[in-house]
Amino acid sequence: MEMVTENLWEDPYEVRKDPVKGYTGFYPEFPGCIGYGENQEMLRMNMKKALRNWIYAAYAQWTERRIMGKVSRRVYWKLQAHIHK
Repeated sequence: MEMVTENLWEDPYEVRKDPVKGYTGFYPEFPGCIGYGENQEMLRMNMKKALRNWIYAAYAQWTERRIMGKVSRRVYWKLQAHIHK
């Protein structure tokens, strides 16, 4: 998973100057992947953490859906077999 993060980290993120928090960064292609920092260096570190956390959360959701999809299909087929007896 760390290799994936390192490869994606090379993609540029957008930066906005925030009058309250300093700098805000986000990856447009990863909804919700946002970081804040008082300066550019702090933003860079926080964006790396935000990207890593976003990837872990996306993977966990994907795994959960895949598992639930298998369970749902089994339940569906059992129901179909029961209904058509």
